Amino acid sequence: MMRRTSFNVLVPIIPDYLYRIEHPTHNCSLKFNKMTSSDRECRLISEENATISGFHRHQTVKGEALVEQDLIQENGRIGLLFASKSFVQLFTNPLVGILTAHFGYTPPLLFGFVVMFGSTCGFAFAHTYATLFFCRALQGLGSAFTAVAGFAFLASQYHNDEERGSVISHVTSGVAVGAALGPFLGGVLYYHYGKTTMFLLLAFIALIDGLLRLSMMCGSSSMSEGKSVEYGGDKTNVSIPTLLCDPYIWLMLGCVLLSLSSGAILETILPIHMMIEWRSPSWLQGTIFLPFAIAMFLSQNIFGRLSFRMGRWFCSLLGMQVIAVGLISITQARVVSILIVSVSLVGIGIGMVSSSMVAGLIQIVDVRYASGFGNIFSLFDMTLCFCFIFGPIISGYALRLIGFDWLLYLVATVNIMYAPLLLLIRKVPTKIEHISNEQQK
Repeated sequence: MMRRTSFNVLVPIIPDYLYRIEHPTHNCSLKFNKMTSSDRECRLISEENATISGFHRHQTVKGEALVEQDLIQENGRIGLLFASKSFVQLFTNPLVGILTAHFGYTPPLLFGFVVMFGSTCGFAFAHTYATLFFCRALQGLGSAFTAVAGFAFLASQYHNDEERGSVISHVTSGVAVGAALGPFLGGVLYYHYGKTTMFLLLAFIALIDGLLRLSMMCGSSSMSEGKSVEYGGDKTNVSIPTLLCDPYIWLMLGCVLLSLSSGAILETILPIHMMIEWRSPSWLQGTIFLPFAIAMFLSQNIFGRLSFRMGRWFCSLLGMQVIAVGLISITQARVVSILIVSVSLVGIGIGMVSSSMVAGLIQIVDVRYASGFGNIFSLFDMTLCFCFIFGPIISGYALRLIGFDWLLYLVATVNIMYAPLLLLIRKVPTKIEHISNEQQK
């Protein structure tokens, strides 16, 4: 949860903060006044307004159209900044899968905490785009070590498929809580106290989390014996290339990729859309993701066990349809209440897919390969990285080409078209069945 919170605090504040960096001579806060259609003007109100005869003098710096164009141009840079974390994480994940097999879970988890703490402190004192970019990339390094080692350890502790799927869903729902707290805390704290105070507070919370994690490691012998616990004696670590030759894994990872990319795209373009179309402040841009994450949290906890009974393929198929409906309804939202319902639908759909497919991937490795779980979680986390690399980058530039509405229509259509492919994973054969079929041929 803490890991996801530290990632998502940037969502509502980066557009405004980058605008400040690009326009340092104005020394101003970006404030949109409520306007009618005949009053198309945006004012940048100086924090050091000159006082003449007891009155504040407000100087109009730019027309609204010019400011909107500046914000739209920032989408590409914002997308690259968000994607840098996932780009680093993408190439680190395979290494972490190997390290957990040889050194257990404690060293990767501890190293991940140190990196995450350092990157959070770095954000507090970053005042250029380059330093923000570097700190974001460090988050990717820390996230890879924390996520892969943590999930692999958890999966190795449960052997019943239904129970394991339920527990994994509960844990991933903590990610949803972090996704909710991140934009909410980021928007509110940045609006009232500024960037430095916000990240120093997060660094303090991260320090407490790290101390609790260290105490847990010291009290658990299995954490330092990750290899024996994970592989259970006769289990071997199946390689990533072997897993990538399995078509069932490809289908599940594709489902995860498309569904979570929908959320990544929404996180990138919705704050800018709200700034331009609704003149919304940073706190509202962060708060709008609160119902999104709450819906995801509830969905993951409900469908973690329910998907086992209704069929994980069917639960994911329905989830992709719900995502599509939510994205389309966002384009029609003209008031906050409708937008809340729409983003909640997207959160419900993503929760249905993630709770089903994570458990499904673990089951495939368990029944078809009798392997440890380090490398399958590396693949899963790499898929998440692709979501948050190409989602922000593509959406940032696609927004300039086809606009907000058509971009969401396109993403919704892709989800609808992919969903029927999940019929192919209704029954996943075990490795023994697969070998016998090959011998018969």
